[in-house]
Amino acid sequence: MRRRGWLFVLGSLAVPCAAAAQTELRAPAPPAPVEGEYQGAESVLWNPALLADAPTWQVTYLHRQQFGDTRAGAGQQGDTLLAAVPVLGPLALAAGFGVGYPADAFDFDDHDAGDRMWGLFTLGCALHFAPVSVGLLYRGYLADDDPYLDGWNTLDAGIAFRPWRHLGVSFAAADLFEPRSGTSRESLWAYERRYLADVSVRPFGDDRLTIGASFRAGEVSGRMWTGAGVAVRPVEGFTVRGRFDARVDGCGDGACFAEWQVGTAVEVAFPYATLGAGLGVFEGGGPVDALDVVARLSGSDRPAVDRPDRIAAFRWTGGLSEGDWVQLVRWSEALARDDDIAGVLLVLDGWSGSTGDVQEVRRVLAALEAAGKPVWCHYDDAAGAAAYLCTAADRTLVAPGGGARLTGIRTRLTFFRRLLDRLGVRVEIVRVGAYKSAPESFTEEAPSAEHEEALDAYLDDVYGSLTADVATDLGLPAPEDAAALIDRGPFTPTELTESGLADEVAYLDQARERFEAAVDASVEEVRLDDPPPGDAWSAWGRRPGVAVVRIDGSLVDGKSLSFPPLGLRLIGDRTVVELLERLRKDDRAAAVVLRIDSGGGSAVASDNIWRAVMRLRERKPVVAAIGPVGASGGYYVAAAAHEIFVLPATLTGSIGIFYGKADVGDFLLGLGVNAYEEGRGARATIDSWFQPYTDDERAALEEKIQFYYGRFLDCVVEGRAGKLTREQVDAVGQGRIWSGRRAVEIGLADRLGGLGDAIARARELADLDATAPAFDAEPGPGGLLGLLLGALAGETTAAAEAAPEPERDSPLAWLLRAARLDAAAAGLAPFLALDSGTPMALCPYVAEPPTP
Repeated sequence: MRRRGWLFVLGSLAVPCAAAAQTELRAPAPPAPVEGEYQGAESVLWNPALLADAPTWQVTYLHRQQFGDTRAGAGQQGDTLLAAVPVLGPLALAAGFGVGYPADAFDFDDHDAGDRMWGLFTLGCALHFAPVSVGLLYRGYLADDDPYLDGWNTLDAGIAFRPWRHLGVSFAAADLFEPRSGTSRESLWAYERRYLADVSVRPFGDDRLTIGASFRAGEVSGRMWTGAGVAVRPVEGFTVRGRFDARVDGCGDGACFAEWQVGTAVEVAFPYATLGAGLGVFEGGGPVDALDVVARLSGSDRPAVDRPDRIAAFRWTGGLSEGDWVQLVRWSEALARDDDIAGVLLVLDGWSGSTGDVQEVRRVLAALEAAGKPVWCHYDDAAGAAAYLCTAADRTLVAPGGGARLTGIRTRLTFFRRLLDRLGVRVEIVRVGAYKSAPESFTEEAPSAEHEEALDAYLDDVYGSLTADVATDLGLPAPEDAAALIDRGPFTPTELTESGLADEVAYLDQARERFEAAVDASVEEVRLDDPPPGDAWSAWGRRPGVAVVRIDGSLVDGKSLSFPPLGLRLIGDRTVVELLERLRKDDRAAAVVLRIDSGGGSAVASDNIWRAVMRLRERKPVVAAIGPVGASGGYYVAAAAHEIFVLPATLTGSIGIFYGKADVGDFLLGLGVNAYEEGRGARATIDSWFQPYTDDERAALEEKIQFYYGRFLDCVVEGRAGKLTREQVDAVGQGRIWSGRRAVEIGLADRLGGLGDAIARARELADLDATAPAFDAEPGPGGLLGLLLGALAGETTAAAEAAPEPERDSPLAWLLRAARLDAAAAGLAPFLALDSGTPMALCPYVAEPPTP
């Protein structure tokens, strides 16, 4: 996961200085350092702006030992210890200490050697605004035997610019404050203000080869230094460096450089630790004039030459949030490529989800197993969703006191007609299509015949896909045999093993031990919101990749807002359109995947987002991945993509429009409130909440709604680009819902597949390699209940590189779910947020997706 923001570094350095003599003050640096490789704590030695580039915590020890000249006070050698610790994402703290000594420090006959030591204390900070970083560093010196150096406090300032993976530049000004001394400024050239510029190039766009060059100049003396270096990483975790530095001498006598020095070094990285050493040769020196040593600890196990095999263990509780799905794809791709991953353990602790959710995860398990990574499942008392998921694993273990409630699938419809009648509220609806049954939740006490027909067909398809999967996993002759098995549920642990739904009965610790013994690896706990192994974090720009835009809530006009107390999320067209427009111009987003889990909402919002997707697809590939639900307005948006992926259990279609309002006049009268309205214009009160539609108003709305329905049909035809005619769309429209499998058959979708399949296809269409990153372009945590709940709702803003945070249920959201009212609350939200005059493209009923 990419780090950004403030980074604070506290260090204590000590290196020697000749008594009362002037030298250019440099602490020990990494062996043969190369421009562009500095990051984190070590960058205090170069440019404080690069402090912001530390991907994780670091502790670095540096040592230089100089040979040859052992005269009193000679030699620039010493030790440095620096540490940087990012805290809470953007913040980081660090601390360090060190000791330095002259070359003759251990000459015990020289009692003055210890007085010639000097020390340096640093405190720095940096701020990262991708791709720019700025930083400031304080340095304080102590030196008993140097009157100019002792008590000197100064500042360094820097800026770094790394817009692309292939190029980086930085600038710094060192020693902005000079020592306080009566000596003339010109004579203190060793302490003068210095300016540094460097440029670094990575020809392959990664750290396999880094080439750097730098230039440094003194303000008073005019002394100029130049340097260049190269770093090569032939294999992961092994780096070879070479470097040349010299003072520019003007080439007046034919020699352009003076005081040159050459260095070479090797570094070997292990998990969480790095060791390296280098040798230096100076002009006029001996065969070897200096030895540099580096030892580094960090919070990352990469890069490394050798990592022990391990089992990645996930513990899932509750359900996966929308932000988790992109992370799940990133993790599965990283685990499949990682040679050190011996297997994956899924611990399902109360995990559940819709049938579509399970099918999405099952595809991930299939991809891991195809890559040679065995997947084991363990659960205690499992819901049907967990049991269905685990039949796809290589091995399933159930706790002795547990079991599984795999008994089939169910959905739930919520009807409010009786409640509204008791309250004196009458809902007025005008709709297109006999199957457009979303308003029935407010106008009827039970589903209509058309509604029940479409729902029955949908559930038959979904259950057929589930039983087919279980039959294949268990090696049963036919889906009917799997259905007969499921009819025996719920299951005890013994029944699970006897039926083949589980392989063993074991506690979690026993399951871990048996998995470790089976693959000769150790279990390592991981979380979806952690960076996947080998995640290509880099301060150097971002590789072109696939941006995933999440449309995962009811569609409303304006900005996206959220209402966390209810766990509700509403997607505003303005927020999504702004994000899509940015992605259209962003070359780093080579392709876009729309992850859709929405039953629709405002037809106007759906149309605006559809237009933004159509503009986006003119520049780059756009693929839609519909999750559990992508119906009505959700399908309206998906139709603009080049290709549409659906899961077998996806609920999609519902191509239809309706108008509606509530007449609350009688309700208010019952409370003693008489609402009196007066207007001018034959239809001035058409949107009034205090009287029903007149015959004229209803006739006018029926005419208007035909226009919006026709617009819906035309947008589907245009988006599907010749795959369907208007007549064909109308024939499968009329508000009818379809399963994902049937949607592919009738042309509403292109392929069966999940988010990972859609991302892979987007890479193909954009000519990206299989390792191109997928990143979450999520507009931010969102939701909306309009003006009614505006004071409690938070407005979202778009952020093209927002790192997803784990979503937590509020107590109220948990209570709604426990009372089985969460789906009803989500279904009511768009009605509260939208004006009564807004045409609605909404999923046909307030219902939860089918759940095993």
